[in-house]
Formats: sequence, structure tokens, C-alpha cells
Amino acid sequence: MTERKYLTEVQGLRTVAALLVAVYHIWLQRVSGGVDVFFVVSAYFLVAGLMRREPMRLGDLFNQFMSTIRRVVPGTAIVVIGTIIGAYFFLPDPLWGGGLAHGLLSLGFVENWLLAANSVDYLQAGLLNSPFQQMWALSVQMQVLLVLPVIYYACSLIGRRFGGRVVATVVFGMILVASLWISVTYTQRDQTVAYYITPTRVWEFAAGALAALWLDKLRLPSAVARLMGYAGLVVLVTFGLAIDVSRQFPGYIAAVPVLCALLIIAAANNNGNIRPLRHPLVVRLADMSFAFYLWHWPVLIFVRHMMGTDAVGLLPGLGIIAIAGLLAYLSTGLIESPVRRAPWLVRWPVLGVLVAVAFLGLGGASLKGWQMLYQQRVDQAHAELKAYRADPTGRLAPGQLVPDPVISRTDHTVTYYNGCHQWAGREAKSCVHGDEDATLTIALVGGSHIAQWVDLFGAVGEANGFRVVSMTRSGCRFVLDGHNAGCEAWSANAIEELRKIQPQAVVVLATRTSTDEMNPEDVPTEELEVFAALERAGMRVIGMRDNPRYATAPVNCLATHRDDWSACEVPRDRKLREFAVLRRQIPEHVRLIDSSEVLCAATCLAVLDGIVLYQDVDHLTRTFTMTLQAWLKEKLRGLLEAEDSPAMADPA
Repeated sequence: MTERKYLTEVQGLRTVAALLVAVYHIWLQRVSGGVDVFFVVSAYFLVAGLMRREPMRLGDLFNQFMSTIRRVVPGTAIVVIGTIIGAYFFLPDPLWGGGLAHGLLSLGFVENWLLAANSVDYLQAGLLNSPFQQMWALSVQMQVLLVLPVIYYACSLIGRRFGGRVVATVVFGMILVASLWISVTYTQRDQTVAYYITPTRVWEFAAGALAALWLDKLRLPSAVARLMGYAGLVVLVTFGLAIDVSRQFPGYIAAVPVLCALLIIAAANNNGNIRPLRHPLVVRLADMSFAFYLWHWPVLIFVRHMMGTDAVGLLPGLGIIAIAGLLAYLSTGLIESPVRRAPWLVRWPVLGVLVAVAFLGLGGASLKGWQMLYQQRVDQAHAELKAYRADPTGRLAPGQLVPDPVISRTDHTVTYYNGCHQWAGREAKSCVHGDEDATLTIALVGGSHIAQWVDLFGAVGEANGFRVVSMTRSGCRFVLDGHNAGCEAWSANAIEELRKIQPQAVVVLATRTSTDEMNPEDVPTEELEVFAALERAGMRVIGMRDNPRYATAPVNCLATHRDDWSACEVPRDRKLREFAVLRRQIPEHVRLIDSSEVLCAATCLAVLDGIVLYQDVDHLTRTFTMTLQAWLKEKLRGLLEAEDSPAMADPA
């Protein structure tokens, strides 16, 4: 087969793709299309290399696998190890637990499937993102690059009779069409999942493979090629700026960066002379471009955590690029390139496998050490929580937090563990708490922001002689018209269940908070409809004011500022509206419990007397709510005054 010329522009395109991803992540929080270019270019180079080996033998296929493993595995392991070290120093330990699974699956090159299963919104790039999350692209690439040579080899064998290039064209063309159809339809159905899964991305590799098969046959005047190449480069760099396409990827919109890459490849094949891509520095940086892509993300996550914001600004952003560039230079020059090019590893491929296994083992050992350290902190935190629950009146040690931030996420009410709290379904399940034999009944109905109060109401009910019935379901507010058919049906069934139970009062959310500091709290009209429906059913309504919501979990702040809890407080007016304004929107017959009395005084608190308030960004810890028995008893004394109401006892 004719030797192909070296396409300098295509090599330089890899540098541009990596910089695009970094710039869009750091400053714009948008999709750039750079990863899609990586997919096209990697398949192009792979198939072009396989074509030079025609007629292919089984040994060529094996050598290709070994080459891929030597090129990818050592660098991946080093990035994982570096990320673990960075996480130890720069991430609060509440985030370590989730990172362990991401790190392990990154080493196995299946991180994309974990993100898809968790439906992680990578495009929002919030502070809770895993520092391993960028590994999704490497996982997709590795999965495809281990299968694509097999497909080409099969085409080569069949093509010895029918024409190898024709057979490969038919096969890769069918793959492109099928995968593109999956990408478009799945993106419309579930865009977040579609973003990660391999079948929605395979067509981009198929496009690169087809480019390798045929673009060298395309003949264009150099002036036309140059115009075409520059057009592709300009569109690639700017289309994400002009239109925020994050919510449309991959789908059909991913065809834009793919076509741009193909235009540039075609231009390079026809002496297009695209000077920005031919600049010596741009070409030289291409060898470490994917390492730069892998490093920039954990560095970005660490900087965001240290700064406490997604908007890192110009100078910190440039610092991120510089640090990622240095790490990519070191890992490529000291690890990746020597392993990939070592003559003795090329000569004896089995040794290459052993070296790759050694690097994976080193990464796995680092993860194990991190896991042991995390578990040690978790065990200590559980011991401290157990001691506190045994003697809640005892004094906490100076600086001690209960539950410790490392375990606060699991500090739920008992309804999450005994099957009472629902995660799905339309039937409303009810459970009884408090004094089960009492005649006075209070019902708590709603989503997780009502479920977090169930144990407190149950404890006060048991001490004061009233029964508590809970009906709670995650992901659902108690509304009859919430644009969610499942939740609307559940809410309607909850009202039917309430009619059977006939409680003296029903506790529901009266307000709804958000992370929008311009409008942090409102009274949804859907809530008003429920208030009216309960009143028509003859039930007294108690409205619980919603607790503040945070963009990032306060426990992450507490874990970082253990010696200065005030650093985690937020001004009240950024999280709540004036109560008098909200009161005017709520019907007179609805009695209100203002949770802000204990959550927000002059400021909204993250900790009170050593007790951590929040599990995560918007749910209270059971440990904290159980300290509010005297407060709730006083609130219910005024709200439930009736001839048949029992006298409120002092809380145990």
C-alpha cells in the first residue's frame, strides 16, 4: 500500500481539541466539541495505521492491541494516582467515598457507564463533580479502540476476495448510521445518559475510520482545501460560543465538530496549509494533548473547591491550564512515551502487558490506601455519633462535629430504612409513628423535605400522646398539578388515604426554596391548591416552612473549615424571603411552623452547638432535628389547641 504523508494539521488539531475542552470547562461551563474531535482523529490515525499493514495478519492485530495498552494504561494509572493525592489534600473527606468507585472504574475504562447509571450532569460541571469524571471520554475511547481493530481485521480478511476497502466502507458505514440513529433518539429520550454511553458515540469513530479509508483519494485544489480547512477550524472553535448546545449533545448536533474535523483532515490531505495547526509549538504539544485533557479536570475541581465557586476567573483559570500542562508534560515525557516507545517492550509484547498490569496494580494500591483512610475516618465518626446518641446531654469536645461531615450524608430518618419512605409508585403508603394508640392524629405528607421531620414528630408524639402518620415519596412534592403524572397520582391517592384516616391536622410544605439567590423562596400555586383540597376535606393544615437549599453541601465547607464554622454561614436574605411577604400569600386557615427560627437567625447556619444541620445540599440531619423536640412541642401547643388535644409533656 502507498505510504501516506504525515498530516501535520491533523496532529495540531489534537492540541486545539484539548485546549477547547479546557477553555470551555474552565470559563464557560459548556460543551466545546473537542472530545468529539478526539474520537474522530483517534479512529482516523488507527485505521490509517492498520491500512499500512495490509494484508493484515493476526499478529498485526495482536501488536495493535499491545500498542494501545502501552500507550493508554500507564498514563491513565498516573492520572488516577495523581488525582488521589490531590483529593487527599484538596477535597473534603465527605466526597471521598464517591470518588473511590469512580477511580476504580476509571482504571477499568468503564467510568462512562457508572456516570450514565448515576445520570451525572457533567455539563453543569458543579462543585460536586467527581475529579475522575473526565475519564468517561477515555473509557469510551478505550472500549472502541479495542474493538475497532477487530472489525477492520475481519473486513480485511473478507476483503481479500471482495476488496478490503469496499467491505470496510460498508461495515463502518452501517455502524455510523446505526450509532447516529441511537445517538439522536437516545439524546431526545435521556440526554444525560446519552452523553456517556458508548453506542451514542461509536458513529464518531466510524466517521474517522471512513475518513482514513477514502479521504486520501479526494483531490482538491489547494486554495479550495485551505478555505475548507480554515472554515472547519473557525466553526469548531466558535460554534459552542455562538450556541449553547450542551443540552443537545451528543445527538445530531455532535455532527458539527465531527464534520469540522473531517474538513480539516480533507484539507490537510490536499495541501491546505492551515498555518495555526502547523505551528511547531501546536504540533509539538499534540503528543501530550490527551494527557492534558485528563489532567485539567481534577485540577479544575480542586481549584473550584478551594475557591468555593464554579467561576474561577481569568488568572486562576490560566493557572489551571499551566498546572495541567506541566503535569501532562511530565507524565507524557517520563511515563507514557518511554513505555510506548521502549524497544524491548515492542519486541516482547508480553512484557508490555506485565508493565501495564504493574501500573494498574499501582493505581489499585493507591485506591486501596485511600479507601482504608476513608473507612478509618468513617468508623471514628460512627463511634462518635453512637456515643452522642447514648448521652445527648453530654458535652462535645472542642471543635467536634456530630454527625461528622464524613458520615452526615447517611444520617436519615428511620423512614428511609424501614420501608416507609417511597422512592417510586403511585399508591400512597402510610406508616404510623408516635403514640400508636392515641386518638389525636397528625399526618405528614410530601417529599423528602417532609420526610426529614418524621422522626422528630414521632418522638414528640410519643412523649405527648398523639399519633403520627407519614406518607412520603422522594422526588415528589404534595401537589395535584405538578406536571408530573406519577407525582400527581401519588398526591391524589394520598388525599384519599387521608380521608380514610381523618387526621386532626396534616403537615405539608408551605413554601419552596431554591438556590436562586435572587428569588430564594416562594409559595407555589400548586401548594395553594393542596391547602384548599385539605380544607374541603375538613382537615386542619399545618404548613412547614421549607429549609434553605445550597449550591454545594455545607458539610463540605465544614470539613474544610473545622476550626471556623462561621465560614460556612450564609446571610439569611440570600436563602430566604421576608416571612411577612410569604405569610400574605398563604391562606389564613393554614397554620405555619417557621423552621427558619432554628435554621437561620442573623445568618443561615451549617452547625449549631457542634450539631451538623445538613446531610447534603438541602436535607437536614436526623441528629439535628431530634434536638428540636422542645421547640416543636411549643409550636404544636399553639397550633393544636383543641378540647380533645392532650397536654404537651416536657420532651424526654
